[in-house]
Amino acid sequence: MKKLATLMTAVVLVMMSATMVSCGESDDYDYYFDLDRALTEYFNRYGDFGTDDRTTADWFDHYYPYASDYDYRSFINAVNADINNSRTTMARYLNGEWEGPLRMYFKNQAGQTVYTDYQVIWHFELSASSDVKGRGTEYRYNEDEGETQTNFSWCVNGYGGIEISYDPSQPGQDPVNMLIAYNNLDKLSTTQFKGTSVGVNIEEEDDFNLTKRLPQAIIPARSAYEPFCMATANILVAGFDFIISWLDRIIAHRDFTISRFASTFSTTIPVFSPAAG
Repeated sequence: MKKLATLMTAVVLVMMSATMVSCGESDDYDYYFDLDRALTEYFNRYGDFGTDDRTTADWFDHYYPYASDYDYRSFINAVNADINNSRTTMARYLNGEWEGPLRMYFKNQAGQTVYTDYQVIWHFELSASSDVKGRGTEYRYNEDEGETQTNFSWCVNGYGGIEISYDPSQPGQDPVNMLIAYNNLDKLSTTQFKGTSVGVNIEEEDDFNLTKRLPQAIIPARSAYEPFCMATANILVAGFDFIISWLDRIIAHRDFTISRFASTFSTTIPVFSPAAG
């Protein structure tokens, strides 16, 4: 009898163990993955354009160890869609003409870093309304050198950087490639474009602070009505940009960060800067 009682006790313990395992599996099966929360946490940690694939996977595994492969694929797809939306919005902001001062830093023949000041106009034109690249023209002027005009290609890359490739001045020459990395972009809004452009295949850095120009077609010939026309055009452009920015924010799962140089700027309109994270 004693042996039988011992055997029965062992059977009961095994059954209890199996029951506990079964409950644990049920808990895992009922696990709920909150995609919106994961996206918010991820972009708060790594900024508007996230980080590399390996770091993203490690972050997800660390904070969501019970998520399924389907949850991870859903997360990655949403991250990519959000980043593409940000790229499209940046390209829309760039589209048009920007004007203002630019200071070019370079090394002279003695190897010393010197600079030259210019007034520039950058004209960006989208290849298509939903695209993230296009063509453009730079007009650069100062009293000593006069005016130069150079065409370029541009795109917003997957990390939020603005790549500019200037056409060669002569056949056979390589293009001059410049990069406005996202962490060098102080501000990009509907009205202001400020940052630093760094040479990729040339030793040059350009600090710029540009303001968007209104389309000339909106403004008639100078007359007594010009101030009224200018004010009306500004209202129309601002209203159009406001609507676009709201649509972008509805599509996106988060708000863009506000530039450290524009703390009083309305948070209603997305402003690109790398201040997040």
